[in-house]
Amino acid sequence: MQTTTKTKNIFLNAIDLAQIVDMIVPCADLSEYGSTTVLGYVNFKITDGKLLKVCATDGSRLAVGDFIASYIADTFNYNIPASAFAAIRKLKKSDLQFGVYLVVDPSENNTPARYSLQLHKYVTDYSKEIIGGECHTGDYPRYEELMPRDFKQSIDILNVKSAMRFG
Repeated sequence: MQTTTKTKNIFLNAIDLAQIVDMIVPCADLSEYGSTTVLGYVNFKITDGKLLKVCATDGSRLAVGDFIASYIADTFNYNIPASAFAAIRKLKKSDLQFGVYLVVDPSENNTPARYSLQLHKYVTDYSKEIIGGECHTGDYPRYEELMPRDFKQSIDILNVKSAMRFG
């Protein structure tokens, strides 16, 4: 895939990549449903500077991870096919010791954006494509609305004597 000035890159180090592949990608497994909807994709979104949020859901399971990623992109919100990560699973650990670049060329003329997963062989170079294809153009489900913003809990405790007196 040829890169342009509009190309957006995210570098996923080997540790984060392993977590994405092992914990998040399986939640986009649609083998049970046979659907080709947006749920067969993993959503990559950059918010708050360098915070990379990765999400996958098959409609019954939801996995979300927050990662600090090195990237060259001010905004990033793309849906990558979960099946693309099968190619990463087949690689040897020695190939993935540094990590992988997720490279996206945004859409032009109403065509879908194109993605490429590329091996990071050297510190300044990523030249070997593992797999590439089209990003999904639809909006990813608004999973943030399903996730609690905090986990604070409160319990009201009644005075037992006064509760018994009135009731």
